[in-house]
Amino acid sequence: MEKSEILRKIKETETKIEYELKSAEEERKRRITTAKEKAREILAKAEEEARKLKNNILEKAKSDINEESKKLKEQKMKELEKLIAKARGKIDEAVDYLYNTFLEEVKHA
Repeated sequence: MEKSEILRKIKETETKIEYELKSAEEERKRRITTAKEKAREILAKAEEEARKLKNNILEKAKSDINEESKKLKEQKMKELEKLIAKARGKIDEAVDYLYNTFLEEVKHA
């Protein structure tokens, strides 16, 4: 093989290697870009799921709080009704006491 033939083959090989390196670099960049896009999609999906989960938890908590508040209000209303009934029962006793005290005062006056 002649020297010029050898140099031509070397040049062809160098060109081929440069092309393959350039192709490999482009493939690497494409894969990185694709991976970043997939990562963004996964992150967006995870954020959406987290938002939905947070909203569900908040709605459940609000519902539980409203239910507990309603129960507490009903309980306190029952206690208040008992106190009112007890106070009404004491009115007659108070009137009798005041009347009797008044009569005693009138007798001793």
